[in-house]
Amino acid sequence: MKEVIAKAKELHAKKEKEVEERRQKEQELKDKKEQFRLEAKKKIAEEAKAKAAARAAPVEEKKAAEPAVKSTEEFWSPKQQQQMETGMKDVPGSVPTKERWLKIAEGVDGKSAKECFGRFKELVAKAKAAK
Repeated sequence: MKEVIAKAKELHAKKEKEVEERRQKEQELKDKKEQFRLEAKKKIAEEAKAKAAARAAPVEEKKAAEPAVKSTEEFWSPKQQQQMETGMKDVPGSVPTKERWLKIAEGVDGKSAKECFGRFKELVAKAKAAK
């Protein structure tokens, strides 16, 4: 009888050892899965960051190439200036502002209404500063 009890205890201990080993293996597998998930998440974030930087790089290069302060003076030829002045004389001030600058810009080579109005404001500011 003692032998049977001893054998049962031995089998029970062996079974407990197997169960514990299985638990350890399952935990190792869970840890490896979690590590893989975190590494994949980190890699995806790095790739997204690299893509964003690549998209932003041309914009940054363009900004670096542009002068810090733009003056419309350097972009206006004497001919364009004359065309704008002529347009301002020909289109009466009674015409609504937006429409007026659109008509003026039609007579200025390569310039929009917004550019013409910006040039006008710049020249007015210079004239006021000179006084």
